[in-house]
Amino acid sequence: FFLQYQRIDDEHKHLFHTIWACYDNRESSYALLNMVATMQQHFTYEEGCMKASKHDGYARHKQVHDCYMDKLKHFSVPVKDKDIKYCMSW
Repeated sequence: FFLQYQRIDDEHKHLFHTIWACYDNRESSYALLNMVATMQQHFTYEEGCMKASKHDGYARHKQVHDCYMDKLKHFSVPVKDKDIKYCMSW
C-alpha cells in the first residue's frame, strides 16, 4: 500500500501491525480496541487530507472507510478467523 506519502505509508504499516497483534491475541479486548481505534484515527487523518486537497474520490473513499468501520464495530473477543481475514484482505 505504498502511496508516496510518508505519514500515510507509515500509518498503513502500523495498521497491519495492529491487525497482527489482534490475530496473535484474539482473547485481548485491548488488542481489538487498539486496532479499531488505530483504524479510526488513520481514516480520519486520511479523509482530512483528501478533503483538504479536494480529492475527486473523497466521497467514495469515505464511504468505504465508513462501511469498514461499521463492520469492525461488531467484532468481539475472541476475534474470529473470518474477522481477521476481513481486516487482512481489505
